[in-house]
Amino acid sequence: LQDKYVVQIITGRYHSMAITDTGAVYTWGLNDWGQLGRAAAGASGADDPAECYQGPSCHDGTPKKVGQLEGTKVVGGSAGRYNTMVP
Repeated sequence: LQDKYVVQIITGRYHSMAITDTGAVYTWGLNDWGQLGRAAAGASGADDPAECYQGPSCHDGTPKKVGQLEGTKVVGGSAGRYNTMVP
């Protein structure tokens, strides 16, 4: 998120989301139920670098942009234990 102007941080139980002034969304943390909205790592275990979209060891500790929202200006969101939502 270096060189980005973050206007909102939203936290779930083990994952987080940042929204920038341009409406871009960045997520990081545990992705066991797909709450990051993007690929992470840990398909077969915590040390596995293979890409995954859900699973008990699927995670990413580095904020990365959610590409599916490209072209959409997100202005807010919410997160729970296993979910993330943007309006």
